[in-house]
Amino acid sequence: SYIRTNLTNNAFTVTPEMVARVRASTAGRSTPWTYPELAASVPRLLVPQASWRVTASHRAPSRIGMTGEPAGAFDFEGWTTGTAQESGMWWQVELPAAENLAEIHFYSPNGAGGAGGRGRGGPAVPPQTTAPRGYRILLSMDGTTWSAPVAEGAANGNMTAITWAPARARFLRITQTSTVPGSPAWSMLETKLYVRPVTQP
Repeated sequence: SYIRTNLTNNAFTVTPEMVARVRASTAGRSTPWTYPELAASVPRLLVPQASWRVTASHRAPSRIGMTGEPAGAFDFEGWTTGTAQESGMWWQVELPAAENLAEIHFYSPNGAGGAGGRGRGGPAVPPQTTAPRGYRILLSMDGTTWSAPVAEGAANGNMTAITWAPARARFLRITQTSTVPGSPAWSMLETKLYVRPVTQP
């Protein structure tokens, strides 16, 4: 976790709950793992393409733009609601073809403190993360008929990693499920989608 969150890295921390889940799902294993088995179990990053379409409920939607690292690659540009977090806000990506989606990661920088800041000599309000205070992930093949939620929860830190059982879909939507008066806007930077075989646990 130290390496993942330091030395210019921005990955999420590995929690005891994650380790416990892996141990429980592999409790019957009595032989060493092979490299092909381990490689197949690791989620694969989907490289954004210009054909991906991103929409959102608030402000200008994030776009797929050119980046310089690696040279000539496409990547997500940052997105923010621009206003305090409210239930029903959403961000959505449409892929040109169905993929076995399994994870979404994104970075949410710190925003200003609660509405009003220090205000007339009052105590300073510390910066707060712009991560969604509550979220729900839905998947769809056509953008009209949506799955039951494949993941729900709340994000409190700067780096959010949401995982679910792999499912084939062309559309992914993350919806804000909490209304937080005076909160900073919801922001998503460095958004990454991951896939893995449906047969993987």
